[in-house]
Amino acid sequence: MPDDVACDIGRLLPHGEGMRMIEQVVAVDGHHALVRATTRPHWPMVAGREVSALVLVEVAAQAAGIFIGWHAQAQPAAGKSGAKGWLVGVKRARFARASIPLGATLTIRAEARLAMDLYTEIAAAVTMADGTPLAEVHLQVLQAEQSPFSGITAL
Repeated sequence: MPDDVACDIGRLLPHGEGMRMIEQVVAVDGHHALVRATTRPHWPMVAGREVSALVLVEVAAQAAGIFIGWHAQAQPAAGKSGAKGWLVGVKRARFARASIPLGATLTIRAEARLAMDLYTEIAAAVTMADGTPLAEVHLQVLQAEQSPFSGITAL
């Protein structure tokens, strides 16, 4: 893959500009996504000039969203392109530090460990730009084929 993949992040992630943390897709293929983000003052969990490391779970989930969204667009026959929503669970998360300074550039590698039908397990590694480890996050992603609210009527 080239150093920067021409990719519309807004089409792959449902997040609005205020909550979208991923800023650059470096590489993406059928096995992984490599993305970058920079910690910003508008991110959740900012205290002073740092952000809590817990926010790295969301960063990892957005990297997983890039991977799954790209995969669905690249291979619509896989049956995932019509998904209406995602339910994401944190299977495991380990953090190397409690907080990260604002303005830090993060590199996130999200890799599929298991994929069956509409279920995917993702392992994500979050590092500083210099390679210093920050977190390992394992996610379970279940995609809905239809809206979970499609059969509900108002009382």
